[in-house]
Amino acid sequence: MKKKLLYALLVCSHMAVAQIQIIQSENFSSFNLGNLSSDTTGGIPGQGGYYTSAGSATPADFQIGIFDAAHGNSLKLITGPGQPTPGPYADETNVHNRHAVKKINTVAAVGNNILSGSLEIYTGPSIGSGRIQFAVFDSTPKGIIGINYNYTTKKLGGSIRLSPVSVPAESNFYNIGLGSATYPANSWIPVSFTYNKTTGACTWTSPEGTFSFSNPNYSLKPGLTPGDFSIISYTLAGNTVANVSGVDNINLKFTNASVLSTNEIRHLENADPILYPNPTTGIFYVKTDENIKSVSVTDVFGKNIQLDKNHLDLRNLPAGVYVVTIELTSGIFKKKIIKK
Repeated sequence: MKKKLLYALLVCSHMAVAQIQIIQSENFSSFNLGNLSSDTTGGIPGQGGYYTSAGSATPADFQIGIFDAAHGNSLKLITGPGQPTPGPYADETNVHNRHAVKKINTVAAVGNNILSGSLEIYTGPSIGSGRIQFAVFDSTPKGIIGINYNYTTKKLGGSIRLSPVSVPAESNFYNIGLGSATYPANSWIPVSFTYNKTTGACTWTSPEGTFSFSNPNYSLKPGLTPGDFSIISYTLAGNTVANVSGVDNINLKFTNASVLSTNEIRHLENADPILYPNPTTGIFYVKTDENIKSVSVTDVFGKNIQLDKNHLDLRNLPAGVYVVTIELTSGIFKKKIIKK
């Protein structure tokens, strides 16, 4: 049986050992409500090491807020009320866009050639023209992979780095459609994605299913190294409103495609623990495909209470939102739960 190790690479003769490296696990519960950062020039990091920038932005456009009790603290972005100025670099020069960026300092271990990510996207009122996007960039900076929600079409899209076969030296970050499902205003969409550094292949998973890209006119871009990830809210042509949207429960990791089979990679995605019932009146449980090493809960005062790994009892705690930290074989996950 293969062993999955966190943060360490074990090399034995004639045996390859799988591992997962956690790049980011963020649910914003430890952040203070209010401005993510006091600086919107991208020069000074704010809470959690996030940099914020955009032309006409103020700190109030990047908020740690609460969309609903079940999610507690989340990252909220508010665009400007206008549209981009037409031109070849409309996205880059659009003063109404909002960018929240965090650097990636984790270096993939030898053999860890899969970048895997998951998060929840909050659609907001969805009455303007634009999209909210989560994307990973290299140090140039050019996009590697991303996923987005369009406020107008109410559909998901994927972003991928490609080169036209006719101009192989050129590469761009292209947006592609992901299925036909639409998602209503003011709702959460769980999404995930993978980038294979060896082949350049990408996948995107939504409630509708898993999607990939293949087109004989374009070639994939292997060998790209993540430098940062960004949450970006764009405005598009015709926009006249300040679009409100957000993200929560961001998880990024490196894993090893050369060791793990496709089924095992899917198993790791399914290992993401579920808390139930949620909300709860007291006792709740952790559901996961992996062995649970430890579970703890953090109350509103920041006190950690070690609990039984098979169930958790909050009956003696006051009503509110709590953070549950679950340590599995593959890594550490943080989840929010509501105590009624």
